[in-house]
Amino acid sequence: MLGSSNSIASFHKQFQPNDISDCELYLNFADGIVLDGNLVDSWADQSGNVLFAVAPANAKRPVHNGTHITFDGSNDYLDIQTSIIQGVGAHQISLETSNGWTFLGIYTSTDWNGSQQAISGDPDNSHNFVRHNTGESLTVKAGNVTKGFVLDAALTDNQYYLIEVSREAAGSTRIYVDGTAQEQTHTSNYGLEVEEIGGKGGGANPLAGSIKHIILYNKILDDTERALLLEWAQQYIG
Repeated sequence: MLGSSNSIASFHKQFQPNDISDCELYLNFADGIVLDGNLVDSWADQSGNVLFAVAPANAKRPVHNGTHITFDGSNDYLDIQTSIIQGVGAHQISLETSNGWTFLGIYTSTDWNGSQQAISGDPDNSHNFVRHNTGESLTVKAGNVTKGFVLDAALTDNQYYLIEVSREAAGSTRIYVDGTAQEQTHTSNYGLEVEEIGGKGGGANPLAGSIKHIILYNKILDDTERALLLEWAQQYIG
């Protein structure tokens, strides 16, 4: 029995992206990173699926800078694996079409309107990737079908954005930038395969920029979930 001087403490858990159901991958710059100096050997997934993003070779390791992970735009990239050991347990994350799928990244580029730079890919055959291009555009290739999206406004170099690719169950794919739906949409009937971060096709189209978070969901987000993610992301974007 509580005495007159006792009180009951109430604690509020801060929202995290893996609080949303059907999270297939959550890479957070602040958690699960194994370093060699400031070089990233591996980056542990926080979704509960026991996956790791691992550099395929020592020379391809990105740099951890405390608040982000920097990819050099030359040869840095990470493979998704079930093991923390280089080259062991290659794993392909399959985002299906039945409930839609969502790809999110909080990242930046040194040149958003420059040469092709991929944030994710499929090293086996380059049939799946998310890549930004010249002309203020983003290209999404899923199931070996390529769709190009012109963004509503230019992105500022070296500024962090929350980029979302949302493939709705009905078949329409849309891009969101910092929670704002972009005007252009495309019909797509394919799931997205993700096996590589920071490049595509074994490091082709490498990212010249920095990543704070990568999040994948095997569903589309509803308005409440998207609002929660945007509120959480305010501390990282800009």
